[in-house]
Amino acid sequence: MLHAEIADRLARIPGLSFRGYRIWHDRTPRLYPFGYPYTFVANQLHQFILVFRREG
Repeated sequence: MLHAEIADRLARIPGLSFRGYRIWHDRTPRLYPFGYPYTFVANQLHQFILVFRREG
């Protein structure tokens, strides 16, 4: 999973520690068929947020 790889690599930075993650479901956007019928572009309904803390 991409988020696990990113968290692992960032946690290797001295003074930076992984504190958790949040999944934010955005209920405000309206859904549109962006790019239809030429090119499909997905609507973004949620964000996966990694939380880190700089210590020291």
